[in-house]
Amino acid sequence: MKVGVQLYTIRRTMEEDLWGALEKVAKIGYRHVELAGLHDRPAEEWASNLDRLGLTVLGAHVSIEQVEDGLDELKENAQTLKFNRVIVPWMPEETTKAGWIELGRRLDAAGAKCAEAELDFYYHNHAHELNDLNGTTGLELIFKNSSAANVQAELDLYWLEKAGHNASEWIQKMAGRTPLTHFKDMENTAEQSDTEVGDGVMDWDDIIDSCRTCGVEYAVVEHDDPVIDPIESIRRS
Repeated sequence: MKVGVQLYTIRRTMEEDLWGALEKVAKIGYRHVELAGLHDRPAEEWASNLDRLGLTVLGAHVSIEQVEDGLDELKENAQTLKFNRVIVPWMPEETTKAGWIELGRRLDAAGAKCAEAELDFYYHNHAHELNDLNGTTGLELIFKNSSAANVQAELDLYWLEKAGHNASEWIQKMAGRTPLTHFKDMENTAEQSDTEVGDGVMDWDDIIDSCRTCGVEYAVVEHDDPVIDPIESIRRS
């Protein structure tokens, strides 16, 4: 299992000095990055700087609209930056089983389009997909109503635990369908905010064992809104 970092974590640092921030990422020892936008720079400029720093793109977070309406540009950027994984990081909460089923079918159609463009398509969860729906959840309905060939999972382990689920059990349930996972920890506080990996209450020995036996290829470090300096946050994780 390789370790990467979701660049959303250091977005504010990147806004101040984009290439300087990425140089710090490389100096920490990361070799794989997950994109969350290009910060108004062309893909070619990204490619040259990533090559210079010895960084590779493991995938990119994109909106569902970019897949449905802008796939040609997305494929061109993917080719320039040498990645083939595209991940939808968020969709609004549905309030009924029928709504989640329809979302699963929509994601499946988007994934089929990506497959035609030789891109792998993923869905990344938050907590709202885990709300109970008479014995099932939105996340389960998404994956039951989409094919593994079209829609894979990028399980965010913190949000699973925040919603009261067991991250290791979900990794095992999705074995072979979740090559990507997001690693962030959960504070032992009433708010249960996310924190740096190892600083919270999640059972990382168990989680990592499950990842290694269930086909997880990348542990992608993320923190939605670090309290400490973002660069120090990813170093600490």
